[in-house]
Amino acid sequence: MKKIFALIFLSLLAEPSLAAETFKCSRQTPARFQLEKPSVCDDRVIWRYDMEEMAKKDHALFEKEVESNARLTSNMGGAKFTFPSGVEKKVFRSSFMAGKKECLAHLIKKEEVHTMMNYYQGSLKSGEPLSSEEKDLFSELGGKLYVRSLNYQYDFKKMPKEKIMDKVAEIIRTIEYAPGNVLIHCYGGIHRTGVVFGVMQKCLNKIPVEDVLNEYKCHVAWEDETKPGGYEIDNEVVIREFPCERLNASSPEKRE
Repeated sequence: MKKIFALIFLSLLAEPSLAAETFKCSRQTPARFQLEKPSVCDDRVIWRYDMEEMAKKDHALFEKEVESNARLTSNMGGAKFTFPSGVEKKVFRSSFMAGKKECLAHLIKKEEVHTMMNYYQGSLKSGEPLSSEEKDLFSELGGKLYVRSLNYQYDFKKMPKEKIMDKVAEIIRTIEYAPGNVLIHCYGGIHRTGVVFGVMQKCLNKIPVEDVLNEYKCHVAWEDETKPGGYEIDNEVVIREFPCERLNASSPEKRE
């Protein structure tokens, strides 16, 4: 009888469903790549379908609402990656982290996130004060390197597809050689972040592209074709068509 109870106990310990909570959008990611969700960090994403009309009628109110959403929620996710150089690290993804002191402190002190990369470059005026605020907070809490990655767009009207792919490869190379584990984000953690993270999942973790796109859709608040949230077809095209060999040739040793 004691042996039976021992076997049951060991099987419960091994049962994945009893493991710590993971990010809500990571269910398509194999367990070996998943990261535990810190209890002090938020992984909700908010999408409101009245925002486009609000922007036309009252841009000041629109800007206020967008910033409020970014401060309230983090749209956080993450995964473990092994890069072409052999470097292994955790990469977290989110929206702006301004004002999220408890979560950011946890990531820096417990998850060894030493680098934060901010990809936002857009028309929202709140982007600059949010960037400045979170950079100061990151430094105050012990973060080592804060990077602004500019000239990175996510739709083909603003940047040709090939140039977007070039930029994504450059960004992933920067993540690979950055100090420690890394947190990446844009404004809402949806488009620019979704493309970089999606390419990494496809090319480094070898996750089937349909599963990668399901994870992308989760982070844009996709429900169905009538309620697509922040889904952009250009993002999907880049993730699908990105040639993974670009990453294999991206390390300095392999380019010499």
